[in-house]
Amino acid sequence: MTTAILRELDGSLGVVIPSPLLEVFGLKAGARLEIDTDGRRIVLQPASCSRPTYTLAQLLDGLAPDEPLPTDEAWERARPLGQEAI
Repeated sequence: MTTAILRELDGSLGVVIPSPLLEVFGLKAGARLEIDTDGRRIVLQPASCSRPTYTLAQLLDGLAPDEPLPTDEAWERARPLGQEAI
């Protein structure tokens, strides 16, 4: 694990991210990051990696109760690749 020191920048605090981590994520000066917390940690991620979140109601919206769920034929025919329980 890499550690960093908080530095004062114009009345705020900033974190200097080590070059090897910047290279892993392809980040450069000016890149946008999202900042979040999981309750115990501060989480930084490139803004382009964020995905929308949906509620169950939103996912099911427009699906008629008597309509069968959509299937993916190629997925159904695919052979196991790992140690899936079948």
